[in-house]
Amino acid sequence: MSKRDSILKSAETLIRNEGSQQLTLDRVAEKAKVSKGGLLYHFPSKEELVAGLVARTIEYFDRDVDAAKATLPEGPGRNTQAFLLASLEGRWAADAGLSPDRLDIFASALAAASTDMKLMEPMRQAYARWQAVLDNDGLDPITATIVRLAVDGLWYTELFRLDDNVCTGERREQIMERLKRMCVPEDSTPAAKRGKQARKKR
Repeated sequence: MSKRDSILKSAETLIRNEGSQQLTLDRVAEKAKVSKGGLLYHFPSKEELVAGLVARTIEYFDRDVDAAKATLPEGPGRNTQAFLLASLEGRWAADAGLSPDRLDIFASALAAASTDMKLMEPMRQAYARWQAVLDNDGLDPITATIVRLAVDGLWYTELFRLDDNVCTGERREQIMERLKRMCVPEDSTPAAKRGKQARKKR
């Protein structure tokens, strides 16, 4: 991990564990085990540190989306399912039971909102971009949006441990399977295809 990434990761950990009010350059330098001058070399101000958090979050989540998409077949709903998998089964999911990338989004958004709401603008643009992809994924746009909102809801429920019965075990698997099925257009499901074939034979 580069020194820059180490500093950002330390900032994220500090926010999650102690709150955004503790986000100061001195505390981050302490957590990252670098000198104040070393931190300032990469991030000359707190605003630039927060901007770095937001940019890194978006970059890493995009990577997870691309990695998930590469495992899925071409066709309608592919992008929506990739968003689902990146959000809830990202490559760091085994560390905490949910995707640390999404934890990074939480930390970055909290830091940006508490520092200067203008720093949230890249995050807003990223969400608008992700939503535009879902709107043009070959699914009903409302269905794709419902999947995205359900993903966000499950993630927040997991993050704040609001309901462990939903977030673990068989119930979570069932929710994931239902959301994955929603990412497939109805007329391309095996049952729908069998129904079409039966109607053709009549």
